[in-house]
Amino acid sequence: MFNKGKSLSDNEMRQIISDFNLLYQNGVSQKSACDKISEKYGRGYWSILNIIGNNGNSIENKVVNLFEK
Repeated sequence: MFNKGKSLSDNEMRQIISDFNLLYQNGVSQKSACDKISEKYGRGYWSILNIIGNNGNSIENKVVNLFEK
């Protein structure tokens, strides 16, 4: 992974969550979405999973919460 160990900006985190939500809402499985995003941003699968599921929120809540803000 080309960005392994580098800090994430708030903008990059928002973009990762946005990309995940778009894929997930279009029927892509969580694993496949994480794999695609991992490749795009050069981050590990678990890093992506932690970003989208931060603070113990479920994936479904993250999708809803993004559009409520």
